[in-house]
Amino acid sequence: MTLYRALRNLSRNERIIPDGTLTELHWLNLAQIDKLIEVGAVAEVATPPLVALPGWKTRAPRLGALDINTAGEFLEADSAFVAEQLHLKAETVERWKTEARGWLTVPATDRG
Repeated sequence: MTLYRALRNLSRNERIIPDGTLTELHWLNLAQIDKLIEVGAVAEVATPPLVALPGWKTRAPRLGALDINTAGEFLEADSAFVAEQLHLKAETVERWKTEARGWLTVPATDRG
């Protein structure tokens, strides 16, 4: 599933997805996503290699062995599968995902 960055606040079921947030938009069809891109509400995210994330030089090769090389691939990977293959707790993988998502999310104070 493709990752998108909200460029404007988005509303979903009375919940606000703040601008700068990463989201998969899995509840929308392709035509709806294309429209959001067209009006500048979202943009597809090109994620960096995991090795480029601060503090990930040892994690990146372990994930690379599973053919997970970019932050986007990691965020989209099945956490249970990654945990099983790397002999980790699922909570550890989720913590890593939260950290990776944090590196890719623009803080609200920096968006002007």
